[in-house]
Amino acid sequence: MNFDADVAVIGAGPAGLTASLLLARSGNSVALIERWPQPYPQPRAIALDHEVRRVFHQAGVDQRIEQFVERSEEPAEFLTPAGEVLLSHRQGGLGRSGFPEMTGFNQPDIEMLLEELVTENPHITVMRNVLVTGLNHVDDGVVVQHVDGDGCGEPKPDNASRALAAKYVIGADGANSLVASQTGVEFTDLGFSSEWLVVDIQPTVTRDWKPFLAEVLDVTRPTTVAPAGPGRRRFEFMLMPGETSESMSTPEAAWSLMKKWDVTPENAVLERSVPYRFRGRWARDWRAGRVFIAGDAAHLTPPFLGQGFNSAVRDAANLAHHLNLVLDGRAPDSVLDHYTEERLPHVRPQIETAVELARMICVTDPEERRQWDDALREQRDNGTEIPMDTRPALASGMLAAGDSLAGTLSYQGRIEHHGKIGLFDEVCGSGSFTLIGLDADPASALGPQASELWSRLRGSSYHVGSPAPWHDVDGTYQKWLGGAGAGVVLVRPDFYVFGSGQSGADADRLVLELGNKLGILPPP
Repeated sequence: MNFDADVAVIGAGPAGLTASLLLARSGNSVALIERWPQPYPQPRAIALDHEVRRVFHQAGVDQRIEQFVERSEEPAEFLTPAGEVLLSHRQGGLGRSGFPEMTGFNQPDIEMLLEELVTENPHITVMRNVLVTGLNHVDDGVVVQHVDGDGCGEPKPDNASRALAAKYVIGADGANSLVASQTGVEFTDLGFSSEWLVVDIQPTVTRDWKPFLAEVLDVTRPTTVAPAGPGRRRFEFMLMPGETSESMSTPEAAWSLMKKWDVTPENAVLERSVPYRFRGRWARDWRAGRVFIAGDAAHLTPPFLGQGFNSAVRDAANLAHHLNLVLDGRAPDSVLDHYTEERLPHVRPQIETAVELARMICVTDPEERRQWDDALREQRDNGTEIPMDTRPALASGMLAAGDSLAGTLSYQGRIEHHGKIGLFDEVCGSGSFTLIGLDADPASALGPQASELWSRLRGSSYHVGSPAPWHDVDGTYQKWLGGAGAGVVLVRPDFYVFGSGQSGADADRLVLELGNKLGILPPP
């Protein structure tokens, strides 16, 4: 059949925008379908981690992002109402991706950058104010039924249905995903639910915010205070028995709650005040034939680790790179089965940890609170920190067998080559399978079969070190690989390690094993 697009992406949130850009980067045609005529202007996510910064760079986001992120050296803390620090986590360092471990941001600002890139890309057709009404599976694709919207998220009256044919569909259409409901996916729910009032302000005076980022463990009202990007602050107040979302949604209620924190109409502008129910759940399978789900359509997490937005972008990166391999003929369709296999076990521990934190935070019984606080004090006195980065290694999927580095997130350091100094992706590029060797160029160790396969995969290869053609400016790669007893590493397009070896001579084995995992070489 004739296709209108290689991939139809439903939903123009962080997952949908990122997937569209990464797919189009490889020359695939994308139809991006969104029910709302304009991007949603209100704040939502406020925490951006180092891995997602690297994905955004790969998607085409340049240095303009710096004006929209807020980096701080202030610690994240668990506090008593009296201000005692029960447990803390020092922030501000660089993550292994070469960017700050975590920064504050305002989601509409970042989505604006992504939206600009999507609109400018000739491979992406943006279809806003369009509602998807159904999906029809055909042998080699999916037909997406859709109608025009009325500008308010509903179908226009007396509206004729139209059809769009795509080889694959990505449902990134939020927690109430039509795509997920159409596929009949089943969810695992952790049974946690708590309603909070989320309040965003823009201070009109300069002040030193103390605490800067904290969970205030108050039995009378658990509260979160946090940075929310340059010039913004976030307060989250747990709703207490007898309070309803309707009664607490007024500006008066928000100002009343913030008065304790010396936030008033005289020193701040109220930008948003919205009740939100925190939940923890995940879909058991993220693929149904040629249809996939990502982001909130696939999983929900309480916000206490700041990983909802970041997990959605990781979904998009993983799925887009698998689809790129299949769409341009480098790998068979069966490779796409790795998506759920890799992402679900990866995001599930983060959701479970966030729910565990939520159960500890959302305590209103004084005796239970005392027990939790004593446990936190014991951890503090033993030198324990808040577990902010809870991402595990990928456990299975497109990974070398029996390799201690396989499935871990790769490091990115600064590289100097012919006088140009920058992060690895800036100097060497990204988006392909990459061999990195400490003792020589790993490509020089490839035999005929591996060399032909590497060329087919459009892989790249670099000798990184000091001295080396690609100078390891800060010794990042020597510390990473040398510390792990490795001399060569094969990194996937989504920056996760496929496998490693003791020396460059292992490059041949790694490439052939990759070919086997991709299903384009027989098992050895």
